[in-house]
Amino acid sequence: MRGLAINITPLPVPRSTPKCHAGAHTRLHKIVGQVNSCLDPHQGLVADGTTAAANPVAAMRVQNHYFFHSGPRLSAMRRRLFCRLFPVEPRAPSLLMKANTPLHDRRLSDALADLQASPGETPDTSPNSDRLAFMDPEFMLRRETRGIRFQLEMLKPDLGQAAQGIENTVVVYGSARFVSAEEAATLLQAAKASGDEAALAIAERAVRNSIYYELAREFAGIVALYSNRQEVANRLYICTGGGPGIMEAANRGAMEAGALTVGLNIALPHEQGSNPYITPSLNYRFHYFALRKMHFMMRAKALVAFPGGFGTLDELFEVLTLVQTGKSKPVPIVLFGTQFWNQLINFEALVEAGTIAESDLSLFHLTDDPHQAWQNIQDFYGLTD
Repeated sequence: MRGLAINITPLPVPRSTPKCHAGAHTRLHKIVGQVNSCLDPHQGLVADGTTAAANPVAAMRVQNHYFFHSGPRLSAMRRRLFCRLFPVEPRAPSLLMKANTPLHDRRLSDALADLQASPGETPDTSPNSDRLAFMDPEFMLRRETRGIRFQLEMLKPDLGQAAQGIENTVVVYGSARFVSAEEAATLLQAAKASGDEAALAIAERAVRNSIYYELAREFAGIVALYSNRQEVANRLYICTGGGPGIMEAANRGAMEAGALTVGLNIALPHEQGSNPYITPSLNYRFHYFALRKMHFMMRAKALVAFPGGFGTLDELFEVLTLVQTGKSKPVPIVLFGTQFWNQLINFEALVEAGTIAESDLSLFHLTDDPHQAWQNIQDFYGLTD
């Protein structure tokens, strides 16, 4: 069996490659020689072309070996250059299960890559030592400066809300997929006209779920109208994840009542844009879920969870755990939609299994009435109209 042999000699430095890239190019060539000497000669993997692209399995092995041993010290520029020298795409179908996700790939998303992929956000991210450090996107988005980015995502929303008097919030969670009653009615009408049974079923479900949109909108309006009558220091402001669905409904209800309302959005590859009902100066976007979650809790005086998916469940159970373990002071936690929550989670089964205490069931309240949800919050804090 012949060993892996990657011919790197014919790979010239591109004419447009800057000197700093050329140096990295040379170092990478040396490393590939080291990789060849380290790989198991009995694997029988032979690169029979002039580049690793001729053998995607060999290329993947080179990438895995190099990223495992040198990845933590690799700049974004050198990583991109290495991947260009030793591409592994397109992969043969037979390789998808074998080498689709290398063991030592980083699990966290790359901030620089995310920024470059974001439409409408194309700052110059090429390395430039002449820039001021805090004005250099390539430097600020390095893996080594992640801690600084944590601090910035903590500070910007905190200072912005404090400057506008936002100290107490009611956080509303829920599905991003629910639409208003008006939009649901339009979808239903279109589905009936099309004669498409699948579209009709989806539209009918949208109509059923739209009740939660309207109830979230009503609940937020109740909170906002109460707060408008209070001194600024005693006001409660609606805060959501900033997206569509239940989040939009809650921001909308507060806005329609004439109150400031907060949106803590998250930058995702496929979604989500900020809904139009957030107060513009209180519309924040995050890269890190952890910092966003912390901001939800920092000012939360109550949390109301409407029916939702994985994101809603994640946020709900994190809050329940923080309160249960004493890491957070108790706050009213309201689950809106009794049938949904009882069908989704058998809380009594958790008690019977001994995985939670019976007293833990008192950490939250179930309701179907916006006024009752608000009453639970009022009772907790002794608030009166």
